[in-house]
Amino acid sequence: MLHVVLAFSIVALAMGVAVVALSILACIRFASAGFRLLAVLLGAALLLMIVDLLKEYDQAVSGGMAARLRPLFAALAAVGYGALADSSIMLAFQVIKRRIAGLGLAAVIVVTVLLAAAGFWSEAQPGATAYAAVILGVSVVQGYALVVMGRSLSRIESAHVRQLIRSILLVVPPLLLAIIAQFVAGALGPSPSLLGDLPMAQVLYLLVFEGLLLVYGLRYLFRPEPAAACLLPDQFISTFNISPRECEIISMIVQGYSNRMIGEKLYISAMTVKNHIYHIYQKTSAGNKVRLINLINSLK
Repeated sequence: MLHVVLAFSIVALAMGVAVVALSILACIRFASAGFRLLAVLLGAALLLMIVDLLKEYDQAVSGGMAARLRPLFAALAAVGYGALADSSIMLAFQVIKRRIAGLGLAAVIVVTVLLAAAGFWSEAQPGATAYAAVILGVSVVQGYALVVMGRSLSRIESAHVRQLIRSILLVVPPLLLAIIAQFVAGALGPSPSLLGDLPMAQVLYLLVFEGLLLVYGLRYLFRPEPAAACLLPDQFISTFNISPRECEIISMIVQGYSNRMIGEKLYISAMTVKNHIYHIYQKTSAGNKVRLINLINSLK
C-alpha cells in the first residue's frame, strides 16, 4: 500500500507542477490576481506534498531521514499551510469580485498564522492532536472558501469560471469529508499506522482538484479570443486607420464598457486594453473617451 500511495503522490506532484505552470502563464497573459493566487495555492499544496513524499520514501526504505529533517519539515509545513490558508480565502473573494478589508482582512491574517502554527506543530511534534488541528484547520478554511463562492455563484460573470466552480462544489466537499474520515479511522481503528500515516485521501483530493484545474485551465488559456462587433462608421475607420481589434474596443467604449469589462469580454488583460486605448488616442488625437465619442458621432 505504501508504494501505491507513493506512486500516486508522484503523479499528483507532476500534475501540480503543470497546473502551477498554467496559472503562471495565465497570470502573465491576463495580468489577473486570481491566477497569481491560484499559483500560490497550488504551490503551497506542492510544498506540503513534497514533505509527505519525502516521509513516504523514508518509510519505504526505512532510512530514518524523516527524524533528521524534522526541523526542515516543520518550517516547510508552516510556510505551506500558512500560504494555503491565505490564498484559499483570498482566491475565493477574488473569484466573486469582492475585496477583503478591515476586520475581514485581520481575520484572514489570524487564520493564516494559526494554521501555519498548527502545521509547524504537526511536524515538530507529530501526534494525533497536532494532526487533528491541521485537518480541522484546512477543512474549515477550504469549506469557508467553498461557501463564499457557492453563495455568489450566480454573480460570477464568466460562464467558464461558473462551470469550474460548480464542478469544484460538486466533488471537493466529499473529498474533504474523506480526509476527515481517514483521520478518524486511523486514530480509532485497528491499524492507525496505515490509515493515519499514509495521506491516501489527501492524494486523491489533489489528483481530482488538479485534474479539474488542468481541464478547465487548458480550455480557458488556449481558447481563441472571441471577436466583438465593430459598430463604427466606415469613414471613421478609414480616416484614422483603425485596426479590427481597435474597432472592437472603441465600439465597446461607445456602449459604456469600462476597461475591466472590455478585458473580460475579449479575454485580454486590463493593461492590454489600456495600451490599445493609448494608441487609439494617438491616432485620433482625441485625448479622452468623451472626445473620442464626440468625434465618432461627428462622422456618422
